[in-house]
Amino acid sequence: MVIGFDASRAFVAQPTGTENYSYQLLKALLKIDRKNFYRIYVNPFNLSSRPSPPEADEWRDLFQQPLMQEIPRLLAVARNDNYEVKPISWPRLWTQGGLALECLKNPPDVLFIPAHTLPIIHRLGLKTVVTIHDLGAQYLPQYHQFPHKYYLSWSTVYAVNHATKIIAVSESTKRDL
Repeated sequence: MVIGFDASRAFVAQPTGTENYSYQLLKALLKIDRKNFYRIYVNPFNLSSRPSPPEADEWRDLFQQPLMQEIPRLLAVARNDNYEVKPISWPRLWTQGGLALECLKNPPDVLFIPAHTLPIIHRLGLKTVVTIHDLGAQYLPQYHQFPHKYYLSWSTVYAVNHATKIIAVSESTKRDL
């Protein structure tokens, strides 16, 4: 089975919760799953715009070499042949434009999105798995700026209504959903 993995947040310069979740989950899946093939979608615009390196040891030398060559080392699976890294160059609305187009042209069997944003345009019958981390845009709108808070709210509702499976990261998020 070909599993498409949205890693657009997994290899950013200053990872926070969702980015760390994406990166660590991808590493773990590639380490334990030898049966499936992973197509890892990355956004080169996120990869190349790094203001400063994070403190984590595994990222320390990353800024000395091109990231596309470093991804296998960071995943610690350089000898595996069960994945490929697929850069998708799309400057804005990456998920809705670039990822959606790539999945139409070369569809995976399952598309995994480790954040809330599911592509609106996708092949009928494409199985999708989306992680919803929280509903902060609804409960704490003062901490989200326009237009991002509206996109967060809308895309979360869309994902909940259209994803094949949903992963809620906590019982609280599950109840809220």
